[in-house]
Amino acid sequence: MEHGEPECGHHGECACLHLCTLAGSAHRPLIQANIYELPLVEESFDYLLCLGVIQHTPDVQRTFKTLFHYLRPGGRFCVDVYAAPVAYPLPLSTMLGSTPVLGQYVTRLVPVANRMHLGLKGDATAWLWSVLDTFDWLAPPHEKPQTRRRLQQWATDLGLREFSIERHRGLYVIRGVK
Repeated sequence: MEHGEPECGHHGECACLHLCTLAGSAHRPLIQANIYELPLVEESFDYLLCLGVIQHTPDVQRTFKTLFHYLRPGGRFCVDVYAAPVAYPLPLSTMLGSTPVLGQYVTRLVPVANRMHLGLKGDATAWLWSVLDTFDWLAPPHEKPQTRRRLQQWATDLGLREFSIERHRGLYVIRGVK
């Protein structure tokens, strides 16, 4: 297997990123642990990147706040969380989405995740991402979207500096400095 080539043999057609082929070296250890009891030294990381995780945990606030135990003071972060129970049949959503001006708003009325705007290579890949994201939004037992006000309060409680909260297609992205 060449470096970065997925073991499943799909060669980039999978929606997953196959991080296991990129992680797990002496410089990038791969760990599996309880998110509330990570086997890491507190305040030892310069960067915190957590995407597509915390809204699927039993206690989103606890998860959010726990992650910051591991970020050193002055460290930079980027975390996302579902902003609402957003779910957008794909052809109808795509057609509505192409409507000038109102398309980006009207497409949200159709209950399927539309990934056509991502510029993915091939209709099959975009279809796969849409199916997987729709399932992700509608199936998990822990699906806890958050409000901007709640995220702002958590960031303030933690004393995070220079943070911003931006909405991007059903997600809030929180960035800043600890």
